[in-house]
Amino acid sequence: MNHTLERNWIMNKYGFYITDLKVTGENKKDAEISFKDGFNLISGFSDTGKSYVFGCLNYMLGKSDSPKSIPEGIGYNNFYLSIKTYDGKSYTFYRKLKAKVILIKECVINEFDDSNIKYEEYQIKPQADKNISTFLLKLNGIEDKYLKKSNSSKVRLLYTYIRKLVLISETRIVVEESPFYPTSQFQDSVLYQNLLIYLISGKDAQNFTPIEKDDIRKSRLNGQKEFIEKRIESLSQQIEELIDTQKPVDKIRIERDLNRLEEEAQNLDQVINSLLTTRNSIYQDLEKTKSSILFIQELLDRMELLRSHYKSDLNRLSFIDEGQILLSQLKSVNCPLCNGEIDSEKLQEIDENISIKKSIDSERKKINLKLIDLDSTVNENKKELIRLDSELRIDSSEFENINKEICDSLNPKLDSIRDKISNIKEYYTQKSKYDLFVKDLELYNNEYDNTIRLLKIKQTVETTEEIDEIIMKPFIGILKSILKDWRYPNTEFVKFDSNPKVFDFVLTNKGRSSFGKGMRAISYTAVIYSLIQYCIDNNIPFTRNLIIDSPLTTYHGKEQKTKEDEIDVNIEHSFFKHFAYKDLDFQFIMFDNKVPPVDAIKNIHYIEFTGEIGNNRFGFFPVD
Repeated sequence: MNHTLERNWIMNKYGFYITDLKVTGENKKDAEISFKDGFNLISGFSDTGKSYVFGCLNYMLGKSDSPKSIPEGIGYNNFYLSIKTYDGKSYTFYRKLKAKVILIKECVINEFDDSNIKYEEYQIKPQADKNISTFLLKLNGIEDKYLKKSNSSKVRLLYTYIRKLVLISETRIVVEESPFYPTSQFQDSVLYQNLLIYLISGKDAQNFTPIEKDDIRKSRLNGQKEFIEKRIESLSQQIEELIDTQKPVDKIRIERDLNRLEEEAQNLDQVINSLLTTRNSIYQDLEKTKSSILFIQELLDRMELLRSHYKSDLNRLSFIDEGQILLSQLKSVNCPLCNGEIDSEKLQEIDENISIKKSIDSERKKINLKLIDLDSTVNENKKELIRLDSELRIDSSEFENINKEICDSLNPKLDSIRDKISNIKEYYTQKSKYDLFVKDLELYNNEYDNTIRLLKIKQTVETTEEIDEIIMKPFIGILKSILKDWRYPNTEFVKFDSNPKVFDFVLTNKGRSSFGKGMRAISYTAVIYSLIQYCIDNNIPFTRNLIIDSPLTTYHGKEQKTKEDEIDVNIEHSFFKHFAYKDLDFQFIMFDNKVPPVDAIKNIHYIEFTGEIGNNRFGFFPVD
């Protein structure tokens, strides 16, 4: 495989281009726009939504702030962005207005509402474990890259830094500062210098060791010195307390005594465990016996209660029987009304009395038999109770004897043996501590000497790595070719001024920033365009997206147009001709007021916002 084929294969694997943007709202018609790989031009008058689309793209690629509100955008709260990777995968991002999370599904934009496709949630904050920066960097083939932020710090490369470099607003495109300083903040200059170094050389600051600030370093070393001094003092005191462990002893005798004591302890422990097993068995028998005694006592109480019921029944029967006898002795008399005899009733009464008498005798006999059985059962249970009491006394005595032997004899003896074993082991422990403390003291003494040495020496400050002409030569070659193709003047000699205050290109002895607004916008575009192309040519993971707002129209709204705002018409035509016939290796989305020549329009992806109702597409938002 030759180098060209290898490079193309690798770069085709990484990066992505934007395919669709959609904004929706309740009771609002969807606002949509589609893009293609390569060059895209969205042209139209002011107030047709071009800058709003730019803001949406920025927002969906991780910017914290929502797109700047415009009247047409009121009520639109849902944002969708679809991208396609160069290895063929499609992803759709969803983010609500002012939200701090982005939901991503692996699908095209019109499939996002399919509930069968699962989404992943990504945080905007790069500190989060799952964040949008890491996701986008990975798509671009960038993982675990670091940038130097200052001589005393380094940071992980974030997609935010790349986004700020390649998403260029209409106000940013005309600034006098370097295109490589997208924030215009001095504290970020070292970071973006280092980003360019990475993009030109492919080497990041992974192995950079930050240098501490001198006051912080001295404070840290003095604190370390104070800590070491306290540790040395503490260790010296502990060593002094353990000095007795270094007296000469008969190690062989001590080890022999230790082995003997451990064997005695083991044997004694086995005896105790055996007695404990026996004691537990007796204890279970005792509990069973106690339970049986309680049961029998409860049963006898119930039998006494039953006996009292039986006797009560006998007394009741005797009372009834006596009543019958008394009734039988009463004389018969005539009817008080008719004075007639009632002999038949008398006879019936006699028969009834005889029947009741028999029933009483039968019931009394049954109760007496039950009393006999009850007495027999009571006697048997009393005998069993006596037996159980005797068994309880014997088991209790045996339990107490075993318990006394364990507690009063065996356990104290075992504790004594264990104390002796512990004393011997404690001696070895203290001796080991002594040896460890001596070794630690030696290490801390060495560390103390090293800390004193570091406090005395002066820290060498690493100078910021510079970008020399040799390493910039291929990049400058691409830039010169593009500027020449666009008919940009003064490109005979192009060099890079690496002075941190400039950090920009010089075009034939004239700094790029000293040109007028229009020419600065064109050269700014060429610089970032060249940077992306350079990284692709040299297989350096970066990005394959360039999004610029108004590089050809540098005056806006009610601004008064000046000569420095103007761009030569030949440059403008050459600019459009370049992209009409250039097969780009990346996606370039451009927003501008300018309309390209007719012959260029047919070769580019061109969308015109006419600003006129009924004349093709009015703008980004649909018109009722």
